[in-house]
Amino acid sequence: MTDLQPRYERDHDRAVQDTVYEFLRLKARTINGRRVELSQTVVGATVDYVWTLNGRVYATGELKRRNIAHDAFTSLMVSASKITELQRMAKFGYLMVLYTDGLYVKRVQRGETYQTGMGGRTTQSRDPVDAAGETCVYLPIDEMRIMTGWTDWWTARAWEAAAIK
Repeated sequence: MTDLQPRYERDHDRAVQDTVYEFLRLKARTINGRRVELSQTVVGATVDYVWTLNGRVYATGELKRRNIAHDAFTSLMVSASKITELQRMAKFGYLMVLYTDGLYVKRVQRGETYQTGMGGRTTQSRDPVDAAGETCVYLPIDEMRIMTGWTDWWTARAWEAAAIK
């Protein structure tokens, strides 16, 4: 996103993030006996979630939503800038995608490289920057895994949140 491009995060997007945040907090873990703290970032931040350990960023998370089943395509297209931010802010990050059939995740490691190409919105461009496209990462869909502990109940709850206007 450029400074000239408007922000498109809406209330229903934040409602979905809140639902996933609630789920992730239930999964909070400890490392060497110390609890990893999870926080949700503010609207407009470059990532959606940050995990800290001893006051230092341990991992980051970005949530995307796709109104299709996870295996509808052989790859997932996502902005390369999002992957770069996940890698820059911590040793690893979690790219999470809420599909109609569950919450899927890919651990993104610092230094890991991915197939890239031009992509973006083509049929539903929101503005001239959107229409021009951007560098995207294409992740093989078989690298996405269903989030451990995620159930159909959570999927229904998250999609109900998405319907809030």
